[in-house]
Amino acid sequence: MSATITNTFTHTPTITITSTSIAWAGSGSVFYPNPAKIGNPAYFRIEADTAAEVVVMIYNAAGERVAEVKADCESGMAQVALNTAGFSAGIYYYRISIDGRSQKIKKMVLLK
Repeated sequence: MSATITNTFTHTPTITITSTSIAWAGSGSVFYPNPAKIGNPAYFRIEADTAAEVVVMIYNAAGERVAEVKADCESGMAQVALNTAGFSAGIYYYRISIDGRSQKIKKMVLLK
């Protein structure tokens, strides 16, 4: 499954979503590597107990939403690959919602 981020700002990075039904033993969601280098792929790992709609929203340090992706994920672990090439170096925040419930708001860092 793949999706494209619709962006109202200056870039449109591509996100590829892959999912499996294998449960991931983790804390719910993770962005890695963190910090990530611009131009190299970075990933979100998302764990859901059942099949769910997952929304990942990315905000810049000023709190402006710069990217969003929606995906239908199977139960277990879903991995979302983020192409960082369209982003500027800096601190970003991401919010992951599963079936409309906000799960995590965490910081991610992108380096040149």
